[in-house]
Amino acid sequence: MAAAAVLLAAPLVSQTRTAHDRSSGLIVHYPSDWHRDAHASGFTIDSFPVKMRPVPMIVTPDGASIMISPWPEKEKSIDKVVVLEYLTPDNGYFTQQTELQTTEGVIAAKEFRDRSAPVSEGHTLIDVFTVHGRSYETALFYREASYKDKFEKTYYAVLRTLEFPK
Repeated sequence: MAAAAVLLAAPLVSQTRTAHDRSSGLIVHYPSDWHRDAHASGFTIDSFPVKMRPVPMIVTPDGASIMISPWPEKEKSIDKVVVLEYLTPDNGYFTQQTELQTTEGVIAAKEFRDRSAPVSEGHTLIDVFTVHGRSYETALFYREASYKDKFEKTYYAVLRTLEFPK
């Protein structure tokens, strides 16, 4: 496993919107030019209008989606959920321990990246972590590798500003 790294993000460069996700209790701050997908499971924002999503793709060719979702209260084991979610080397993912900067300070996380874009729509970055005894999964999906830096900067900035229920 790779050494832990602290992942810091620059402030969001655009104006932000704030949303309270009733199902999780999270308060999410995200760029105002991103669009909330009210039909997705969990809290999801897209860099494009939802009606622009090509069926059956997750994102447009130059777009990205960020998903934030708590795990069911009964599921406490990150390692067990990783297996249930198929985030294993056999399924094309590599993992590393990392740390994320959040409103709760620096928290430990497991980070998963696809090795060779197993999702036909593009690339996947997933973080799983626990705050106040509740486990969360966050994910970034994008298609074009040339947008990696741009979308990862936004993803980490959104994670850094998440407000967790106590």
